[in-house]
Amino acid sequence: MSNKIKAQITETGDIDKLLSQLPHAMRQRAFPKALRAGARVVQKAEQSKLPDPGYEGDADPDVSLKKEIKIKLKHYEDHVIVIVGPTYRGAPHSYLVEFGHTITATEHVDGVAYVTTYHGAARPYVRQSIDETKGEQHSSVLASLRKDVKKLNRELMG
Repeated sequence: MSNKIKAQITETGDIDKLLSQLPHAMRQRAFPKALRAGARVVQKAEQSKLPDPGYEGDADPDVSLKKEIKIKLKHYEDHVIVIVGPTYRGAPHSYLVEFGHTITATEHVDGVAYVTTYHGAARPYVRQSIDETKGEQHSSVLASLRKDVKKLNRELMG
């Protein structure tokens, strides 16, 4: 089983039209800002689906996965990748919540080993959040770009 989830948003050309109206220097700021706006939609959806600390199988009831969902942009020469998800440092067990897991505990009593095994049920939050918010992600990206185009128009006119 792969622990990677990939999502791709195919847009209708609206984003390209708005970006073409912005000067290159402003595009360099506007596009990542717009991507972040779309990512915030996914971030909020993921946070709303996560269980509170202390759920069955939780190794550390003091760590809230909800607080560890972060947005990161990676800039490359010809594209930008947006990553929305938990930080490993703060929540190394996040994939166990997404995909489920088996827990085995061994207890020794009077020289006898007792092994207990149970399954921590999957509580998917990443895949569902991406799929359920596609329209809202697209709208947020467009709204952010429209705001920057309007700002540019005001600067040019005023």
